[in-house]
Amino acid sequence: MKALVYEKHGNPAEVLQVRELPAPKPGFREVRVRMLASPINPSDLYTIHGLYGVTQQLPATPGYEGVGIVEENGGGVLGWLRKGKRVAVIHEGGGAWAEQVVVPARRVFPVPDNVPDEQAATFFVNPATALVMTRHVLRVPQSQWLLQSAAGSALGKMVIRLGKLYGFRTINVVRRPEQVEELRELGADEVVCDSREKLVERVMAITQGQGVRYAIDPVGGETGTCVVECLGRGGRALLFGLLSGRPIQ
Repeated sequence: MKALVYEKHGNPAEVLQVRELPAPKPGFREVRVRMLASPINPSDLYTIHGLYGVTQQLPATPGYEGVGIVEENGGGVLGWLRKGKRVAVIHEGGGAWAEQVVVPARRVFPVPDNVPDEQAATFFVNPATALVMTRHVLRVPQSQWLLQSAAGSALGKMVIRLGKLYGFRTINVVRRPEQVEELRELGADEVVCDSREKLVERVMAITQGQGVRYAIDPVGGETGTCVVECLGRGGRALLFGLLSGRPIQ
C-alpha cells in the first residue's frame, strides 16, 4: 500500500514522501480500513513540524481522522458488525494519510449513505475542538460575544453553528471579502474583513467600547495580537494555533 511518510520534522512540503509499505494486519478487536479520504488539519501540519503537543515516533504517517471502508476484522463482535461498512475513523496516534490503516474497532463509526466522504472525513477533530473550546474551556454564556479569527475555516463555521445552538453571539474575522456574505448566510452575527477594516476599531464599535470577554485565535502574529487587544475587562483569549508562523506581540 502507499502512504505519506516523514522521517524528520520540518516543512510538510519538504519532508513528506510517498512510500510503499506492507499492508497492516488487524489484531484482536481491531479492524483494517481502506481509506477513502483524510483531511489536512492544522494539527496534522503542526505534528509534522514537531510543534504539536503530541509527537509521533519517527518515521511516521500523519493523519488523525478520515473516512473509509472496513475490509478486515481482527476478531471481536464490534469489528464483525463494522465489516463492509463505510465508517468515520479517528486515529489518535496518527496514520490516516495512507491507503489502509488499522485502528481499534471502537474508533470507527458507521456513516449514513447521505453524508458525503468530505463531510464524514472531518467528523471528529474540528467539531470536538470547537465544542470543547466554547462550551468547556471558555464556557461562553448566552448573549455574550465570542470573537474568532480564521472564521472561514471548517472549525470557524462550526463555532458559528454552535453559537446559534447555544445562544452566544459571534464576531468573525476573515481575510477575503468574498467570505463575508458566506458567513452571514451561515448565521454569523458580525463579520469583519481585516484586509479592509481595522479589527480593533470595528470590534470596539460593535461592543460599544467594552471589548469582548471571550476570544479564540488559531493564527497568531499580527492577527492574534489584534484579537488580544479586543479583549475587555476580565476578558480571556484562547490561543490554539500558529497559522501565521509568528507569535503574538
